[in-house]
Amino acid sequence: MELRVKPRDFTAALLFVILTLVTAHIAGQLVFFNTGKFALLAKAFDLDQEKNFPTYFASVILLFSALLLLIIAAINRQSGDRWRHYWLALALIFFFMSIDELVAFHDHINQIVKELLPFAGKLHFAWVIPYLAGAGLLLFWYTRFLFSLPFQTRLLFLTAGLLYVSGAAGMEIISGQYFACIGGIQKNFTYSMLTAVEETLEMVGIALFIYALMHYIDVEFHDLCLRVTSQPQHVITT
Repeated sequence: MELRVKPRDFTAALLFVILTLVTAHIAGQLVFFNTGKFALLAKAFDLDQEKNFPTYFASVILLFSALLLLIIAAINRQSGDRWRHYWLALALIFFFMSIDELVAFHDHINQIVKELLPFAGKLHFAWVIPYLAGAGLLLFWYTRFLFSLPFQTRLLFLTAGLLYVSGAAGMEIISGQYFACIGGIQKNFTYSMLTAVEETLEMVGIALFIYALMHYIDVEFHDLCLRVTSQPQHVITT
């Protein structure tokens, strides 16, 4: 049996799940802040909470991105492609991002950054400074790699990256400063909507990146398939 998945259909399914999670977040916050009821249900779909449905979904799609990157790296390793190490490095980065989504490692380095960088104290979420610096270095390091890609893949990669960084860093700065302005103790409905925009940009960015990877695999390795069999052979064949 062969399993075939169309990139557009799979991405459409991801976007549907994202839309459902965002709608559930908005509905839950509306009900909670207006009635004070259903706090547990609102928390279960709160895009700004940890260890709930949105967090697990975000972690899974990041992990799936890492898996796709690892597949590309493995195939390119067999063919001796010069960029195979770049694909592998990206896979490791996305694996780290998936774990970070679960354990929120970036939140734990906030105070460290504020202590090391005096100007960082003005930011409520100062962790964005080293993460943005890392993203900038990564973009510089990957410039030649990006230009080695087909034009459509390169455009999709850059668009997906822009969406993700706009949410993870751009909106994080805005929502963080707003949270600090209202006291930094208790959230309100406006803050929850800002975080909704932030998380939506991140998840849509990853969904677009997954589409780019699947499209790249479809075009470059058109005979790649997942074969389910009881016979002792490789699962992935080209």
